[in-house]
Amino acid sequence: MKKVLFLFVSSLLLCGCGIEQSAKSQMVKSIKKEALDPSSVKISDEEVVFKNDSICVIDFVLRQANREGGMDKSKMEYSYMEAYDGIYEDFIYIDKRPFKERIKEDLNRDREFHLTLSNGFYGANLTEIDVIITRCKTGDKVK
Repeated sequence: MKKVLFLFVSSLLLCGCGIEQSAKSQMVKSIKKEALDPSSVKISDEEVVFKNDSICVIDFVLRQANREGGMDKSKMEYSYMEAYDGIYEDFIYIDKRPFKERIKEDLNRDREFHLTLSNGFYGANLTEIDVIITRCKTGDKVK
């Protein structure tokens, strides 16, 4: 019985790590690919603000070289999604508000848009995950 319980708990703990590691790895690859000087890229203050089996959202601070020879510092959010038809990602600049507050604002805006578009049929059922999926799908397809 103890072995079964141990295996069950272990599988639960390992299950969530895969998407987070994949997201962090892809985030670094994508940032360095677009950077003026990939060796200047520094990522700090990483915080996973949302995660499930196919989506991971990470807040972080990005420091990188700019065209004037100085360093830029930006607070950013990275959304990563593994879908049936590929892997999608999106980067956005963010302010200091917590993720739940930012996503709630986006959800309300998107809900109003969908309510108008569909005469109230779809928009009322939008969730936070729908907002993240929309961000990813309108971002870049990685694979």
